[in-house]
Amino acid sequence: MEKNQKNDEKLFMYLINTFQSSAQIALGEMENPMTRKVETNLDQAGYYIDLLEMVKKKTKNNLTEYEEQMLINITSKLKMSLLLESKK
Repeated sequence: MEKNQKNDEKLFMYLINTFQSSAQIALGEMENPMTRKVETNLDQAGYYIDLLEMVKKKTKNNLTEYEEQMLINITSKLKMSLLLESKK
């Protein structure tokens, strides 16, 4: 794999993981590093999931197999968590 391509893959995964972490914080799955509290904000979680869905749509047919599968898996897991949390 070319050096620039490898760097792009790392940066892309960092971006996806940033949105994932933000969604997990909003879902109450992780402590908020700013407040040191576990809080739930389902609207905010939905916003981060929507961002990931938009990234998935805009990058269609332009990702490596690994990137595509990671994005699908992360988005699916977060959607399931949001659904379960909204039923509480």
